Amino acid sequence: MNIVFDFGAVLVNWRPHDVVRKHFPQIAISQDAVAKLASSLFSHDDWQGFDAGRFSTSEISQLTATRLALDLEVVQGMVEDINDHISPIASSVQVLEDLYAQKEAKRYKLYFLSNMPAPYARGLERHAFMRCFDGGIFSGDHGLIKPQPEIFQKLEAMYGINGQKILFIDDHPANIAAAQKEGWQTLHLTDPMKLDELLHMKLKR
Repeated sequence: MNIVFDFGAVLVNWRPHDVVRKHFPQIAISQDAVAKLASSLFSHDDWQGFDAGRFSTSEISQLTATRLALDLEVVQGMVEDINDHISPIASSVQVLEDLYAQKEAKRYKLYFLSNMPAPYARGLERHAFMRCFDGGIFSGDHGLIKPQPEIFQKLEAMYGINGQKILFIDDHPANIAAAQKEGWQTLHLTDPMKLDELLHMKLKR
């Protein structure tokens, strides 16, 4: 069994609203304002280009500041600070560690597939739990992002798991749908606190 993990909202916390509140308090005057700015920042094609490695941190800062008429220095500070907002979810990391301990006996292979700009990927690589993986793809290193089918196919090809049983865990419906089109089994995780329970149910089948 090949188990493929997303990172954000699965193994690590990613709270864009907190980022907005910290760096743009003068704009974050209501929940609606916070949500609107977070969407404008992180759901735009520019940020997806950053995810895919097409822009550097300075380039995405300039693009974002110009597009949203924000102070460039503040945007640069936000972009450089985001690694501090990406923190492991202790319960999810424990699930990963448990799988790692059982992987030889139960013949698990553990991979990751994450939309993650290269600077933040390098930050994640410093965590001890990364040793649990047999491999994986950060989008920023490969010029592809989920839900593009090519990124799923690239993971299969890189690790020779084409046609094998794959279980993919992600929080975004579009990514889940894309994985299903590739013939992967999926676990749509909407609450990381339920990862252990839901994964156990999937692996029992």
